[in-house]
Amino acid sequence: MKKILSLLVIISVLNVANAQDKQIISLGASPHLLLNGAYDYDDTPVLHISFRWLTSFESGNEIGTKASFANLQPYQYFDYGFLYNRNIKIFKNEKFETLAGADMGLIVRTYPGYDTQKVYFDYGINAQIRFWISDKFGVYITGDIGPRNDLDYYGDHQAIHYNTEVGAQFSF
Repeated sequence: MKKILSLLVIISVLNVANAQDKQIISLGASPHLLLNGAYDYDDTPVLHISFRWLTSFESGNEIGTKASFANLQPYQYFDYGFLYNRNIKIFKNEKFETLAGADMGLIVRTYPGYDTQKVYFDYGINAQIRFWISDKFGVYITGDIGPRNDLDYYGDHQAIHYNTEVGAQFSF
């Protein structure tokens, strides 16, 4: 796991080295988990925060790193990985951006009864709408769809899991 985290740091540093391209840092949260909790049997609010660091190229392509954490008590949830987005320009207004992409990485969880963490491969597709309030600051909403094998522990055998995230973004 330390090797993967080191690789994420290196890619983030390389993103900064690409000074001619726009850098985007975003911080978001899942409104569903905040309002409804994580489980059918427990509606305790869960803060699931996500961080992304992207390089946006003039061609409309984006590459970057992602990480998220959820305060599932007494368990832990952490995921990290890489993502690719493509600006598909649905809106004529330049303050709006629409993107579609894919991501992959790892989910790290702890469960009751296990002394060690369990690691799962994670992948999915996503769509995002961004609204830039100024040249440097904006807001977004993202929808992610993908399989979640880590939920099998709870008997949640859904083949596909959907998540929504809203947040703020900064460019430089």
